[in-house]
Amino acid sequence: MNTERFKDKIMVVTGGTSGIGKAVCIRAGAEGATVVIAGRNEERGKAIEKTITDQGGKALFVRCDVTIKEDIIALYAMDVSISLLTMPASSEIPRKSKI
Repeated sequence: MNTERFKDKIMVVTGGTSGIGKAVCIRAGAEGATVVIAGRNEERGKAIEKTITDQGGKALFVRCDVTIKEDIIALYAMDVSISLLTMPASSEIPRKSKI
């Protein structure tokens, strides 16, 4: 595995607390990404954050429900330069939304 593949990249993963999102978070962390784990379940999110950091990676859990507009706005208002976005969890945002 190339542990430098995502070096110096920040990856945001919605739905990062279970299933495919969880797997993406762990793999991206192992390949050098700083992972922002976005999900609804804080207990699972913190556990995944710990898994990544225990393996020498960088991670941060952020509580975010993609069905709530304010949560999405808060997630992307973080003062980071996002390199990669993975959205295993997604929700249709109405076209009239002003995000």
